[in-house]
Amino acid sequence: MSDTTTAPAATPEAQAADGQQMELEQPNSEPAQLSPEQLRAELDAARKEAAKYRTQLRTTEKQATEAEAKRLRKGVPLLVGNIGPATFGKDDNALLLVDAERATELGPAPKLTLARQLVAEIGVRLAALPGRR
Repeated sequence: MSDTTTAPAATPEAQAADGQQMELEQPNSEPAQLSPEQLRAELDAARKEAAKYRTQLRTTEKQATEAEAKRLRKGVPLLVGNIGPATFGKDDNALLLVDAERATELGPAPKLTLARQLVAEIGVRLAALPGRR
């Protein structure tokens, strides 16, 4: 009498362990067919997006430089600034923390989240002061 039951299909890991080759489904490798107009529209959109990010980066770098100068003028160890242009007309805010070592951007996030992050950042800085445990 022969056994007519079949073994369950092996998992990919079991197949690999047995040295058997696994067949993998290949994604469609054909490029999407776009009209010249569609290509131009996508290229224009990508250029606008890149320009927006370059502008934001320059703005943040300028704000960090100005904040560091203001921090030194005021003689404070940490300056916290609201990053206005990035959050105008939005529910979220963003902060720029500038100390002698670095400029750190927090957000965009809701104000309560930013407040908690700010308190945590201040705690880290206080703990790092000489004579603190």
